[in-house]
This record gives sequence, structure tokens and C-alpha cells, in this order.
Amino acid sequence: MSRKLERSSPVSRLAASQILSAEDAALIREAYHLQHTLGASVWAEWDKTAGPLVYKTGTYEVLIGSSDPPDGFEPVWSDTYGDTVLVRPSDDVRKYRAAFPFEGTWTAVLSPPDPEENSARWVVLVAHELFHVWQNQVRSERILNPFVGKHADEHELSFPFPHDNDRISSLYRLEAEEVFRACTADTLRGARARTTVRLLAHANVVAPAVYEDSLAFVFKRWYGMG
Repeated sequence: MSRKLERSSPVSRLAASQILSAEDAALIREAYHLQHTLGASVWAEWDKTAGPLVYKTGTYEVLIGSSDPPDGFEPVWSDTYGDTVLVRPSDDVRKYRAAFPFEGTWTAVLSPPDPEENSARWVVLVAHELFHVWQNQVRSERILNPFVGKHADEHELSFPFPHDNDRISSLYRLEAEEVFRACTADTLRGARARTTVRLLAHANVVAPAVYEDSLAFVFKRWYGMG
């Protein structure tokens, strides 16, 4: 993508630094650089595909890496990024660190790092979200969507997770323990068997009353119990 906007567009009259500062552009480029240089060592072929990313400034949404942008985005040359980016006005000031279907397409959606936030950590978080985008690009049939039923229009930032529920907290803890066991196990088969049995036993008791038709359904369908 290389063309610039016509001068009549209000977005086109923005200075490059107003759209994407030099620091912001460098951090985003570094996240993509990490994926392309180290991605294959994390997961085979992750280095080959760059997913779309939306950078939400609170005033604008900057879309990078999209071949089919949603309505309202206009191409603008960014001197700081060294390429054309897609921009549209936005007054969404919520904080984002997530990957979800952004107007129909799996996208990493990020807000700028906080002033006191470690920049290197933020770059790794961006790469993490780009990995989730890649998962859904190439292995969508293996990714179960938990946002079904009455929560079909939710995503991980808007879903009303009952964090104050002690039973759900215990499920989080159990899942974390099983992830740790899987990461430290000599073989994944044994770790997966433990995860399956224990998570299902717990979710089958806890989830129906708490998650109703959403996450409980996914747990049970994933493990063949419903």
C-alpha cells in the first residue's frame, strides 16, 4: 500500500507525529521484527505471516497489516513508520491488550504503553497478541470460541468474568497449575490427560451455574462431555 490521501481529507492534513509518534512506530515495528526473526523458534511457521494490528491512541485508530480494512479507514503515509498506515478517528479511550475479531477480522488491538510501563515488556505483549491472531489465521478450526449464546457479541475485554467468585478463582488456579505441569512435563500426553480429567471434573460442577450457556459449553464440548 503506497498511495497517499488527497489533500481534501482532514486525516491527510495531520502531521506524521500526530498519527504515530517515532517511539510508537519503533515499538510496533519491533514487535513484528520479533515475530519474523524469532517466531519460527517459538512455533513452526509463525514467522511467515504478519497479522493485522490496530493501535488505539484515544483519538485515532491506526490499522497496520490489513488487506481488507473496515469502513472509515483511510491510507496515510507515516514518516515515522516508514510506510502507509490506515487511520480513522476514534474516541475509544479504553485500554487494550488483546486479540479478537475486530469488525470481523482477527486483529491484535493495542493501546499505547503507559508512561511508566517497560517498553520491552509492551513489545513482547504485542507479539503475544499477534500470535493469537496467527493461531486463528492458520488453525481456526482448532480454536474454540468461548463467546457464544447470549455472550456472542462479547470479547475478552467486555465479557463479565466473575473474578470475585471463589469457585471461578479456584478454576483459574487449577488451570494455571495444569499449564505449569504441561510446561515442565517430560511428555505432553500425561500432562494433557491430567488437565482433561481435572478441568472437566471441576468445570462440570462449577461452570453451569456460573457461565450458563457460554464458557461452560465450550469446556464441555472441547472435552466431549456435551
